[in-house]
Amino acid sequence: MITITWTDEVSSLKFEIPDTVGTSLESYRQSLVDRNVVNGEVVIVPRYATVRDMIVAIINQRVVIPAIEAFPPAPVQALKDAADQANAALEEAKAAALQFTIVEQA
Repeated sequence: MITITWTDEVSSLKFEIPDTVGTSLESYRQSLVDRNVVNGEVVIVPRYATVRDMIVAIINQRVVIPAIEAFPPAPVQALKDAADQANAALEEAKAAALQFTIVEQA
């Protein structure tokens, strides 16, 4: 049995995944593989070490990261704004370095 507990300021709930479904999750985890090259050989390894790692990673990929990208918290937005300003300044500096004058010869 896998038990997931959610607790926040408003409520608390417990979500249980029976062993039969846990077996399916484990099979699914094992089917998600990455191919790595080690010493010139292709090695197939599971993408996630455990079912827990898989569930947490998928929640992060599908829910948390898109939420932060769509609605960034203030510290993330401040860094994004600073990065955007730095990138704009870099582009201006590149453009200024590439400016040249064409002199026509008579």
